[in-house]
Amino acid sequence: MEISVKRTVFLEAINLVGHAINPLNPKTILTGAKVQANENGLTFLATDDSLAIQTQIIPDENNRLEVTEKGSIVINTHILSELLRRMNSEQIQIVTTDEDLLRVSGSDGNYDLICQSAYKYPAVALDRPENHFVLPAKFFKAIERHVVYAAADKNTRQVLLGVNIEIDGEKFIATATDAFRMASFKTDYPSEQTIRMTITPSFAKEIARSVPEDQDIDVYADKRRIMVTYDHTMIQSPLIEGTFPDVHSIIPVDPKAHLKIKASDLIGMLNRSLIYTSKKSTLGSVVPVEMACSESGVNMRVLSSQIGSCREVFNNVEYTGDEFTFAFNAQLMLQALNALDLEGDVELFILNELRPIRISNPKNDELTMVVVPIRQY
Repeated sequence: MEISVKRTVFLEAINLVGHAINPLNPKTILTGAKVQANENGLTFLATDDSLAIQTQIIPDENNRLEVTEKGSIVINTHILSELLRRMNSEQIQIVTTDEDLLRVSGSDGNYDLICQSAYKYPAVALDRPENHFVLPAKFFKAIERHVVYAAADKNTRQVLLGVNIEIDGEKFIATATDAFRMASFKTDYPSEQTIRMTITPSFAKEIARSVPEDQDIDVYADKRRIMVTYDHTMIQSPLIEGTFPDVHSIIPVDPKAHLKIKASDLIGMLNRSLIYTSKKSTLGSVVPVEMACSESGVNMRVLSSQIGSCREVFNNVEYTGDEFTFAFNAQLMLQALNALDLEGDVELFILNELRPIRISNPKNDELTMVVVPIRQY
């Protein structure tokens, strides 16, 4: 392989596919990215056996790519990225002097890197799944910002490890839950298709990170995998099998009480409560925050047998409905509040002491968060 290309363009390509590389992958060949040069340009491919990213550089005036000799090699994207980032050359030449040796040349000098032979790289199925639809990239930005946090880290029900996407002809709904809390993003999206699938959080994060927010993307999916394409880039991931639970049925529809409180006051109290409730201050059990609500005000307290106690009273609130006292995990509540991007007030809708609490941003009806109270007896 022998090519000449603009340094920043090549650097951008290897950084992009590098997102799919796990440096601790037991398959040594997958700790690098495959680079192939032919008459059509350069193709970069990386996978961790789950997430796969492929991008291409097609010769044009901007990238100034010239392919003198065809070939392929597997590179260490981290090392090559660091080298290119520190070079000053605008144009670089890359030559494979052997099947596992690569030379990078520029005005700075010549640099040799030991690589891996491309013939060892496994074949990756990149044919497009049969169902096609178009989505705004901003939907994945919203999923990454507001929904992914609620997916389970570990669970015997594999489907709870992902984010469920539902398109019903009128709405786009993305939901995640770990059975202790739920996050949902719901927005208008007219479509002729009905789609239900569960994607991995890493896939959602990669789309959010890689694709400009104002761009529409082509999405291809079947029962097993999902693929997104934009420009000359493809990102692919397996779907998570299983039936996602009907978590929207747990959202209080006819709450018995409604609380509106200044978000900064509630977040401030919960941040202070972490001194008493964090894992570092306990022996492993969750120390709950107790909230007593009535029309006369809101009282919150934490009692820790190891640290002590804290109490705060909030009088500048709006509360209507029955009196309730319930407890919850401060960390889960804080994560929900942070995901709402609150600037003013936050609303809590309460059904009873043990039913899930709905948390909403009154300025954004596309987002719904739910936290399940902690039983104290």
